[in-house]
Amino acid sequence: SNVASHVGFTPVANSGSAAPVTAAINGLPASGDGSTNWDGAFRNVQGAGADLVVVLTDGDPTSYGTNGQFGPGDSVTDETLGEGVASANLVKANGARIVAIGIGSGVSTTNLSAISGPAANDDYFTSSFDTLNTKLKELAEQLCGGTVTVRKHVKNQAGQY
Repeated sequence: SNVASHVGFTPVANSGSAAPVTAAINGLPASGDGSTNWDGAFRNVQGAGADLVVVLTDGDPTSYGTNGQFGPGDSVTDETLGEGVASANLVKANGARIVAIGIGSGVSTTNLSAISGPAANDDYFTSSFDTLNTKLKELAEQLCGGTVTVRKHVKNQAGQY
């Protein structure tokens, strides 16, 4: 949609620190004008210094421009997709990795890969609204989870490892 919600860099280590993000999500309108503006979304984060940009979308791009003022608003065109991809490429050129999550059946995996990268379940994911919570938890664990390395040292009879 043409709605822009930007809370900046926000740690979300616990429910208290996640409150600004939750409030921004809950403040989004239940329905906008029906258009999807990938170009505008990526313009909002260009130059922000992000290492990672996670895009959640329930539709392919149907408008473009800072406020979604261009494009048909109800169908994907080469121009609406091209503007979204061009803006995504600028974000990546500034050093950010883009991970895209398509929600529902209204998003083409080909288009998701065009803004993120070619690897399904690494660069882009698909989900339903019902499984989105689980998918986001999995993604957070994959992208932010630490690793543990265990080394077993055996002491010999001389007391050396």
